[in-house]
Amino acid sequence: EMLEDVREHLPEVKLVLCEPFILRCGAVTKRWFDEMDQRRQVVVGLARKFNAVLVPFQSMFDEAVESAPPAYWAEDGVHPSAAGHHLMAQTWLDHVRTAID
Repeated sequence: EMLEDVREHLPEVKLVLCEPFILRCGAVTKRWFDEMDQRRQVVVGLARKFNAVLVPFQSMFDEAVESAPPAYWAEDGVHPSAAGHHLMAQTWLDHVRTAID
């Protein structure tokens, strides 16, 4: 409803939706992944429906763990470290800049 209200009242605004993510470490267990996959599908669907920029944080972290362990990016698997926040900020900027250029 919120996205519909924004689109109705601000039709020219560019929406940015961020993909939820988890990393395989800390508090995160195997059972978290099915639910998170469903949540990501919802966000992807909303991004399509509202022609929003989608920032793919899960795939970003999936790639990042090839260069450093998951706990480096988010010790508990959910809340990003300083390095995780930096990577997220760069990814967000890259996707938003690409969308508005």
